[in-house]
Amino acid sequence: MLSPDEAGGGGGSADSADPGAGGGDPAGGQGGEGGEGGDQPPVRPDYIPESYWDAQKGFKSDDFNALVAFKAEHDSNMAQVPEKPDAYEAKLPQDFKLPEGFELPEGEELIDANDPRIALARDFAHAHKMSQSDFEQLIAVGVQMDIAEQGRLKEGLEAEREKLGPNAKTRVGAVTSWLGAKIGGEFADALAPMMFTAKSIQAFEALMRLNRGDVPGNPGAGRDTGKTELSDEEYNKMSPTERINYARQNSKKTA
Repeated sequence: MLSPDEAGGGGGSADSADPGAGGGDPAGGQGGEGGEGGDQPPVRPDYIPESYWDAQKGFKSDDFNALVAFKAEHDSNMAQVPEKPDAYEAKLPQDFKLPEGFELPEGEELIDANDPRIALARDFAHAHKMSQSDFEQLIAVGVQMDIAEQGRLKEGLEAEREKLGPNAKTRVGAVTSWLGAKIGGEFADALAPMMFTAKSIQAFEALMRLNRGDVPGNPGAGRDTGKTELSDEEYNKMSPTERINYARQNSKKTA
């Protein structure tokens, strides 16, 4: 289909044509004495780009077919791009697998639809003409990064707990209960992000001792508050409920 129409000859038939009587050579060679005929190299037509022409073999059909296939794939991908960013579904590929050993906490989801990063990912995907499948791969990368970050945080917390010794869980629970009894659950929750290092737990324990008057600087020093003081050993043996009741009783006496 890329070749031009052949020039029409006279009116003679192929059987009666005279090879030497003015017939043109399609390859561009000239008849007559000394002519090379079909041995002449092919001549590139003007309508075929040089990039698709081989000086010895002629038209590069393989290269042209590769270009046609590439365009077809591009058109197919473009047809799969949603009209608007909001049309992308925030989900993982069907073949996505969690890393070995990872357990999703109960009640949590791998993808939070309200995560502001989802909106950014949608805008990015639409700007780069991604299909729904491409968008799911993008979400998968983000989830894998979140899982890796959670793993690093978990390792860091374990290292800090080891610094607190074998009773780390009890010590953290005591600080949490004390804060809840002293300032209420809402304020205690606001301080929870500060309890990620051994030093922070030790600092809260120092405040607990200060409040009980075990160290200099007790706000109640110099007056009888009527408190029943407990040693650290006695306090640590108390259940969380007993600690809360103990803190409440001392707070009432102070008031």
